[in-house]
Amino acid sequence: MLNLLLAIASSALVSITMRLSERSIKNNTAMLAVNYIMCTFLAWVYTGFGSLYPVAVGRQLAATLGGINGILYLAGFVLLQRNIRVNGVVLSATFIKLGLLVSMAVSVVFFGERPEIWQWAGFLLAVVAIVLMNYRPGEGKAGNMAGLL
Repeated sequence: MLNLLLAIASSALVSITMRLSERSIKNNTAMLAVNYIMCTFLAWVYTGFGSLYPVAVGRQLAATLGGINGILYLAGFVLLQRNIRVNGVVLSATFIKLGLLVSMAVSVVFFGERPEIWQWAGFLLAVVAIVLMNYRPGEGKAGNMAGLL
């Protein structure tokens, strides 16, 4: 449970940090580069100051997949920055959390998994949250709904 709470707090802090940095940091690329440098440093610390490059069989595949994952992760951060600027931090951070709907739908459709009643309740609650966030009579709508999705 502690790990789950720490993950939720860390995820929320990423969005908040990006929003707060808009005023003081003019170069978003530099901020993302520092983020990757810190992540690499922490990975090195957590491995006991060992080698960050795998020395086992299949290291080329691992490095290739890691590179692809890094590119997708960077693209996600760039899209998050843009969506925070256009839609605000609350709506953007909420849609990040609702990304679990995609993985649940894929597991049901492609892998034939059958969620339990509590998982369906969470799924429905997330769908209701999306509908409620987008339907506010008299208030402005999200600036870029396609970007959020």
